[in-house]
Amino acid sequence: MSDHDSQTFARFARRFRAIEGEIGDPPPLGWSAGGNPSRPRSRSPLPATAVIALAVVLAVLSPLLAGRNGPLPGASGSAAGGGATTPSAPASSPSPSPSASGLVSLDPLTAPEELPGPCLNHTTVFDRARTTIEQDAAMSSVVVIGTITEIGEAQWNTTDGRAPQGRDIEPSQVLRLLRVKVESVVKGTAPSVVTAWIPGGQIGCHGFAMGGFADAQIGGRYVFFLNVTQPRNGISGVGGAWQTWPVEEDSVVTSFEGNVPLGVFVERASGVR
Repeated sequence: MSDHDSQTFARFARRFRAIEGEIGDPPPLGWSAGGNPSRPRSRSPLPATAVIALAVVLAVLSPLLAGRNGPLPGASGSAAGGGATTPSAPASSPSPSPSASGLVSLDPLTAPEELPGPCLNHTTVFDRARTTIEQDAAMSSVVVIGTITEIGEAQWNTTDGRAPQGRDIEPSQVLRLLRVKVESVVKGTAPSVVTAWIPGGQIGCHGFAMGGFADAQIGGRYVFFLNVTQPRNGISGVGGAWQTWPVEEDSVVTSFEGNVPLGVFVERASGVR
């Protein structure tokens, strides 16, 4: 472990200790006595202890969660609820609205400034409260199921688009743009092709990774929890993906409830506002 990694871990440990005494382990949500996923009995708001724990996540993901309200850029028509257009989901889901006429370039206009050595892998690890599908959907302005068709090169997510100064560089200061072909709109309104951004990537010999994000791959099928917050580097016309869940065959790999049938996920996520 390098000195930089040790300092990063020490900062995280201090933050965690500051809240650890106030937070008890919340009871598991969405699990049956036999360990199988089940639908929760209520859709009540997060308990106070969960809100405290969730603050750790929000401190890291606040750029992605700040702009919840409103449709994604390029979307038109009324909000779409209902199921995905797959055999395992309800067949009443409307098709996504037409895509915007101009798509944002996925790669940076100029090559991002590289950091000097030594080469490091920068990783942010965070703790978060257990949440249900309903709660994750409620924290999103748009939820879609789609396939990644293109991934752009990493670029700096800073106000001037340049490398941040100093040694305290977080993975949230790096982003990649994804082109997503939308299969179905679970919540909100979205075009048929969405450009979304996620934190992390590779710039020069430095790697940046944000815990909790599935490894984005071209051809991968995911659930995207989106908000309309724009990146700090001034890119417009994109939505921030604050969470991504892989879709394997007809199941969604959720964060806390294991594999959930796609139709069940759609039913639960589309019923929130």
